Amino acid sequence: TDEAAKAIYEMIGKDSDKSRSIKNEEIKTKDYDLTSRTYFLEEKITLDGVDHYEKLSDLVETKIMRGAQIKASELEELGSDEDTGIYYAFAKDIKDNRLASDLKALQEIDKKLENIALKEGDILLVMAMAENLKAAYIEKLDGRKIIPASNIYIIRLDQKKILPLYFKMLLETEQAMQN
Repeated sequence: TDEAAKAIYEMIGKDSDKSRSIKNEEIKTKDYDLTSRTYFLEEKITLDGVDHYEKLSDLVETKIMRGAQIKASELEELGSDEDTGIYYAFAKDIKDNRLASDLKALQEIDKKLENIALKEGDILLVMAMAENLKAAYIEKLDGRKIIPASNIYIIRLDQKKILPLYFKMLLETEQAMQN
């Protein structure tokens, strides 16, 4: 509309909650992503007695990843009755905020899925198909390779900046659940 065009024109060059000047260097560090959520979506979980906050994007080692989408027919073919040390984890395998030990064994995994194989210290999140957020902290893999399903998000934190277990505990707070 004419009104929207006028409002956009008036925002040019002004920093506000709807507009912001961004230097080319910052755009480059974000892989030239120009979507608004990259620069404006910063929901905060506020806690009593805490004055300093960090953005999640500054705490992660890599981008937040999603698990692998493997069709049921492919999964059936890849399945194994023997313990191969390679597993596939479904959202239902996260129980009581832990990853179950009785996961579906796989014969092998595609090399391109290696980057999403879980590492110790990873945080798993399931937000869909559940009324509450489900989170799990990955520890004691003992050489096992676990590939999470596509409805599981993998947060790989920079452990020099934050301990993953504390981050998981934060996610389990009532305030985090509400956000």
